[in-house]
Amino acid sequence: MVARYEIVQSLKRLEASFNSSRSPVDQRYLSKVALIELCGWIEEEVDKLMLKYGQKCLRRTDFDDEFKTVVKKVYGFDYEKHFRMMLIHMVGMHGTHCIEDRVGDARRIRLKSTLGDLKTRRDSLAHTQLQGQTAHLMGFSVLLNNQSFLFATLCEYEKALQEYLT
Repeated sequence: MVARYEIVQSLKRLEASFNSSRSPVDQRYLSKVALIELCGWIEEEVDKLMLKYGQKCLRRTDFDDEFKTVVKKVYGFDYEKHFRMMLIHMVGMHGTHCIEDRVGDARRIRLKSTLGDLKTRRDSLAHTQLQGQTAHLMGFSVLLNNQSFLFATLCEYEKALQEYLT
């Protein structure tokens, strides 16, 4: 099952610090940290999901080891380049097609869009100083809503993987 409690608590603690801060600079830093925390959670949860079902799907040790290597080499959370690529490595194109059908086009398209937006913002903030980057920051309510959607969607993918593998 996808973990949720820690990231929600982390985002809420950062939001409380943001709300109690009187410094606009500190508020920008807290917003930046919150976005990077959410993106780190996405990467960790996707990796855990892939490794959990990779072990169930790939029973031969050599394939399991190769898949673990694929997952370790993924540094990002772009839908096509990372998430979908790992699904294809694990269950093949036919399996990925079946899983995406079970999840549904609307949810998959929104997932792709949400991940793309978060990745663009995260890359901009992670590779530059904060000065002049306020356009890429997100409000805490938006981050929490994105986290809620991502949690539900990753749970849907997990359910679809379970159904596909049984």
